[in-house]
Amino acid sequence: PILLQWPLRMRGLVMLGKGKPEAALDDLKRYLDHYPDDATIRIALGDAESMLGHYDRALEHYEKAEGLDKDSPEATEKILLAAYADHRLAEQEPRLKEALREWPRHAMFYLLRGTLHRQRYQTEDAELDKKLAVEYGADPHTVEIFFPKSRK
Repeated sequence: PILLQWPLRMRGLVMLGKGKPEAALDDLKRYLDHYPDDATIRIALGDAESMLGHYDRALEHYEKAEGLDKDSPEATEKILLAAYADHRLAEQEPRLKEALREWPRHAMFYLLRGTLHRQRYQTEDAELDKKLAVEYGADPHTVEIFFPKSRK
């Protein structure tokens, strides 16, 4: 019964929200033993692993979540962000292109593509992606992380 497992789910999510990924992992994994098709918990497990720097494990959870919920860009975004954090975003370029086709107004995907353009010294394309991300509602602080203002 889900009611018996619900405290594990909630405690794991609360611990993750408090920035305690180690504490979250145990509860979330135990919950997942009973409900392996819960995409939200797969994403939360990926977040916990990512916070601990375990990007390969995070990617496994995000990819499973992506397979469980194909209508949401969240798992795809998490996969791409984990690859970015692990300096492997270029390896995920086909997934990023597909994500932009599937969700053409998703701001984070433009920030990530702009990062690739910037790494390849394609500054005009990078600036266009930055502009699109802002137009589609990217958080200004997040834009600053991906496109730091040059200091004079």
